[in-house]
Amino acid sequence: MNYHPFKDSTILYQFEVTMEQDELNTAEAVVEVIGITHNHAVVERTANKYHIERKGKREKWLADPIDYPAILLPFQDPVDIEISFAAETGIFHANCSMGNHSYKKSTQKEERIGIIEFEIILRD
Repeated sequence: MNYHPFKDSTILYQFEVTMEQDELNTAEAVVEVIGITHNHAVVERTANKYHIERKGKREKWLADPIDYPAILLPFQDPVDIEISFAAETGIFHANCSMGNHSYKKSTQKEERIGIIEFEIILRD
């Protein structure tokens, strides 16, 4: 992704996700901006809870099941799935169908991180 508020910048997103029985098992997300790690998050399921660690610090535990990580959006339409989980931030997003296999992912205003808005378009 290229982002250019004042100049072109390269943002690298690296995600590794494992699913087990249609639920998230582990996730690791690294976000680099101009070659500098901006965020590194690790999500691990232990029993029926998720441990979320960001930037090397334990942030929180989640008891809610995670059956649709947001990284699936470009690959699998979230049909009848109202929320997705963003591993890089550790928060849930509302999914809204915009028609024609397009979806809007949004957060509560108080949970927003940064001011970036972008689209991801899957092309054949």
